[in-house]
Amino acid sequence: IATISGSTITILKAGTTTVSVSQVANANYSSSDSSSFTLTVNKRSPHITNPTALTFDYSSNTQTFNLTSYITSDSSGAMTYNCVDETIATISGSTITILKAGTTTVSVSQVADADYSSGSATFNLTVNKISPSITNPTALTFNYSSSTQTANLTSYITSNSSGAMTYNSSDETIARISGST
Repeated sequence: IATISGSTITILKAGTTTVSVSQVANANYSSSDSSSFTLTVNKRSPHITNPTALTFDYSSNTQTFNLTSYITSDSSGAMTYNCVDETIATISGSTITILKAGTTTVSVSQVADADYSSGSATFNLTVNKISPSITNPTALTFNYSSSTQTANLTSYITSNSSGAMTYNSSDETIARISGST
């Protein structure tokens, strides 16, 4: 708990110990009987360093990140993590997996160790929406026919987003679009 050298006490860790005091005789006093007192060194609160906000861009590919890269503590107590909205991200151990765009709160809890009490912290996790990647031909050519011709544009145009697409013709005397046809 502590070491004593002369009259200097050095605190080593949290806990309780007994300190004994005695005094030697001098010209006017005889030696004293030993007396003692209890020295208590309280655990301190851990200093959990975490971002106030963590931001990622959504990707259609699975994204995982290790939270220990973003969160540290001066305590050796084990940390656990919890995501409030698990439709945005899930956490397994210290690995967070991004599921969709949105904002949620992540909580960090740390258990006590020999020298530190338990502690906790929270931060916001934001997953930004990204622009869809629309793939379409640079030109689409059909041969004119006196009969009505139709083509479904979804056969020619794709996107990595599941959002609905709308189509417009700049000249409806040449091509008229209804839905995706």
